[in-house]
Amino acid sequence: MKLDQRLFQKKDFTKNDLDKLLANSSRDLHIAKKSRIPEVIFKFSYDAFLKACITIIAFQGYRAMSKRGHHKAIISATKIVLGKQFRDMLDYCDTMRRRRNIDLYGGGVLVSLSESKQFLEVVLMVHAEIKKRVSSKQ
Repeated sequence: MKLDQRLFQKKDFTKNDLDKLLANSSRDLHIAKKSRIPEVIFKFSYDAFLKACITIIAFQGYRAMSKRGHHKAIISATKIVLGKQFRDMLDYCDTMRRRRNIDLYGGGVLVSLSESKQFLEVVLMVHAEIKKRVSSKQ
């Protein structure tokens, strides 16, 4: 796999590095699952999702650089790695990324409890697949 060198750089990650990245994502998922506050569920689901994506990209030997558009690039790279089977889920997560940006930069957006729980369910599926792939190859 070859990624845009303006947004990603080659890097070797150890098993310990990957385990730490995935554990960080899992901690955010735990917080999202325990909360009943829509904004908390949404924020921690998004963070867990992005961290899981960063993990699978690291597993491929790349590190995302912090530049404008890097979240979108991370999601796009994850689509390549996970393949067509996960395209719809990742498209949905990208929609949630845009909603997060409106909330963060555009004065706010309200996310309902049902929307945030639905997002959490999708993130749980993506996270489980990433965990399975990373764990099976180490």
